[in-house]
Amino acid sequence: MGKSRTKVKGLPLGLIELLVRDKKSLDSNWPRDKQNLLAILLISTICVLYLMAVLLRHYRLESFGYDLGLYAQEVYLLASHQLPYSTIKIPNMVIWGDHWTPSMVIFAPLVWLFGRADLVLVICQVLFLALAALVVWIISIEKTADKLFSLVLLLSFLIFYGVQNAVFFDAHPFFYAAMLFPLLYWFWQRNKWAEFFLLSFLIANFQENLALYLIALGLCLMIRRRYKQGVFLIIFYGMWFFLIVKLLIPHFSPTGGFLYSQEMPGLVEMVKRLIVPIEKGKVVILSFWNFSFLPLLSSFSLLLSGVTFLENFLGTGALAGRFGFDRHYKAVLGPVLAIGALEAYSILKKRRLNFSYLRWGIIGNMLIAAIFMQYYLHLQLNMLSKKAYWDINSHKQRVLGIIKDLNRQNYSVVTQNNFVPHLSNRQNIYILSYLDERGCHLNTNQAEYVLVDLSDNQSPVNFLGCSVSEISDLLKKGVAGGEYRMVYEEKKIYLLRRSYGAWAR
Repeated sequence: MGKSRTKVKGLPLGLIELLVRDKKSLDSNWPRDKQNLLAILLISTICVLYLMAVLLRHYRLESFGYDLGLYAQEVYLLASHQLPYSTIKIPNMVIWGDHWTPSMVIFAPLVWLFGRADLVLVICQVLFLALAALVVWIISIEKTADKLFSLVLLLSFLIFYGVQNAVFFDAHPFFYAAMLFPLLYWFWQRNKWAEFFLLSFLIANFQENLALYLIALGLCLMIRRRYKQGVFLIIFYGMWFFLIVKLLIPHFSPTGGFLYSQEMPGLVEMVKRLIVPIEKGKVVILSFWNFSFLPLLSSFSLLLSGVTFLENFLGTGALAGRFGFDRHYKAVLGPVLAIGALEAYSILKKRRLNFSYLRWGIIGNMLIAAIFMQYYLHLQLNMLSKKAYWDINSHKQRVLGIIKDLNRQNYSVVTQNNFVPHLSNRQNIYILSYLDERGCHLNTNQAEYVLVDLSDNQSPVNFLGCSVSEISDLLKKGVAGGEYRMVYEEKKIYLLRRSYGAWAR
């Protein structure tokens, strides 16, 4: 795999030079090349749109405690040199008893510098995407020596449905790890094995299932005749996955087990789960079509995307229902399929004598697919064309003002799901309510303050399945019983304070 047809020269800020220390392949004139400037402009434009959109969404109070609040509190606690005991997760636990995410500690220095963990995570998602896109561009130019194809591939990657859905689904450790796969691949191509294994270990500790992707990558390395590295990856991450799900996560879990454990189904049941419902086939076809079906010719893409499809399609219990296009579950397909596409394109270009017609067919098909899916799947960037998306109304501004006041103190707070991320920079922050087989319950945990918005058009997600009327009735009982007193009320926005004590200042 080693030799590339074209060397990409240099990188802005010398970032990759610092990472790979391969100065011979770098040239300070790189950014001034016209096509490279186009790539940087494309990456910058789309990532700025993402950044504006997700920050607007956040300040329109449409991000949630599950998952942004969970991981913002984890990073805040790690930055405060504390074990990440999540008061947001129900039941409360060290968050590593739910998912194995110690690699989130890399964001702690940014919290020291900038303060707000929720904003750090939201912004870093876009920065990680920009880094991944830049590396995909560099690899594509090196392997294909085709700048038009590489630009279209870059666009297809940046607006891929799995990437868009993940960016707009708050912030999740799986996304950060997914965006590091292009850099991992780049280290492999340059035989930078020390950097490769260090980065792979960082990736594996963003979430427990990422070890499975690294095992698949080990199989790919063996197919590519990198036997020592492949065997090491398979053995090491096989053992690491076993250690995480059998020992480490159960150690931190209040139940002493792993919530997402699965049993291997029989052959007939497996085939049934892979094809039913029919939407699963549509997900596979559209995912590969997004990259003009080129990844079908790449063992790298087939093996790593296979992990995603098997995990999402076969999952039961806590993993059931993850086969669709939504949320962050398909994020890794973006970089994995993009790399497979450029690999396959490079091979086809070398082997076909008359490549011109095929080239235009591939590029045109990829462009059509990207535009089609943007509208067919109603992807989130489309919302920027709607005037209402840019509006933060006065009601929400008032809520944000109360949140700002609460953030000046470190009192414990209980609030609804969509307010939690904004108040997650504290040791004690709770989601207000939850619904189980016994009905709706308040989850006050003796918090000092209760903040709730009972105005019309509240999403059920804000109260984890409870209705506004149920929340209202439960809070009235708390006030009538003398447990809380009203300290602010305006347009159905309520701020209550405990009538006695200051339990966790």
